[in-house]
Amino acid sequence: MHYVCTGNCGCTSETPCVCETEGCVKEGKPMIECGCTDSQHKEAIDKTNKGE
Repeated sequence: MHYVCTGNCGCTSETPCVCETEGCVKEGKPMIECGCTDSQHKEAIDKTNKGE
């Protein structure tokens, strides 16, 4: 399991956190939990698109 920023920075983390990338559209927002193994982060992107 990892956490992904679904903004424009593409940042990832092994622990839950918020995006800290200056200038990212999701800066300060919680990263989304993702269980992918292919680095495409489709699971996190789908959650974001569904409003979760």
